[in-house]
Amino acid sequence: TEVTLAFRDGTAAGTAGCNQYTASYSLEGETLSIGEAASTRMFCEQPEGVMEQEQRLLTWLTEAETARLHGRQLWLETADGRALVFAAGQEG
Repeated sequence: TEVTLAFRDGTAAGTAGCNQYTASYSLEGETLSIGEAASTRMFCEQPEGVMEQEQRLLTWLTEAETARLHGRQLWLETADGRALVFAAGQEG
């Protein structure tokens, strides 16, 4: 599935694989804080595991503490070393 994330005017938003989500965020230097996400509530059976993927993504977004650019990739990292890695899209 496609997972996306865009930051604009204090709002983080994107697609979690099936549902759309939005959350507030703040960024100071590399220090990131993302609030709890609100998302649409469609149930998707395919591909298998997509609902679990979405829940994990939304949880990890709120646990991210740093944001770092590595070339055309954005790494959102948690205190315990997990990372969400996003590649720059057409707008990036």
